[in-house]
Amino acid sequence: IVSKGADHDEIEMSRRDGLYTKLKFKIAKSRVHIDNIKVVFQNGDVEIVRIDRNFNVGEWSSVIDLVGNKRFIDKIIFNYHTKFFADGRGKIILFGKH
Repeated sequence: IVSKGADHDEIEMSRRDGLYTKLKFKIAKSRVHIDNIKVVFQNGDVEIVRIDRNFNVGEWSSVIDLVGNKRFIDKIIFNYHTKFFADGRGKIILFGKH
């Protein structure tokens, strides 16, 4: 769930979720500006993906190719802001490719 204002939210993942090579997300319920996402892998590596754009409801991101081979993800942190949008709380739906 995306809160109103500048903020970040984390999606926790586990080994059960599998190994990933690509990510993609969809915006639901309210417009949002995604600044970046931080992917924290279970081996401690971190990948920061700069997005820096506004997304409307129903809009998809581009496919995000993760650097390296298939890896387990510990968590994904979305850094965003909604202060310019009056639509209230939004939702980010995350998809990954094994």
